Amino acid sequence: MAALPLPEVDSRHTPRPRDKGIGQDAQLGARRSASPQYRECRQSSRSQAQNKNDDSEAVEAFLDDEQGRHLRRSTTGQSKTLLSKQLLAWVWEHGLEYLDELTAAVLSKFRVSWSNDLGNAQNTARRKHERLCGFFHFCIRNEWMEKNPARLLKPIRVERVPTGYCTREEFARIIDATYAYGDWRRA
Repeated sequence: MAALPLPEVDSRHTPRPRDKGIGQDAQLGARRSASPQYRECRQSSRSQAQNKNDDSEAVEAFLDDEQGRHLRRSTTGQSKTLLSKQLLAWVWEHGLEYLDELTAAVLSKFRVSWSNDLGNAQNTARRKHERLCGFFHFCIRNEWMEKNPARLLKPIRVERVPTGYCTREEFARIIDATYAYGDWRRA
């Protein structure tokens, strides 16, 4: 659909937006926003603009949100490493710029780089996948995306090794061995 030309506006009589939340409709006046053609054109351009959010802006907003929630430095540091250093570097290396370009197939290739390039273990890769899901969930809540492409990836299988407990006999031998160090009650 071709963009409709907008009539000239005398800027002296046009209300000025007071904050970022007031859009172009306030600048152009209510008379023009009443036109159905204009509203349709604005709606389509807004939906396109919502889908064309810059990756780096979304990452920055997510990290700011984590700091605003007063999460531990280790948590925000892990998010910063995964998103700012690894995801954005990988995205820019592959020529991707917008959030809607991050599909499940693209994220699958990014996930392969965790084990090939970074040598991450299974549990680390699983935690990174969960953190990536959280980032895209944040993008959905902010209406920058409609679905979470990270959720479409199969979860990473982690082989958990059960904890090996001592038998009663082994535990008794360990306790007996501590007596060799003297009277431990008078420390």
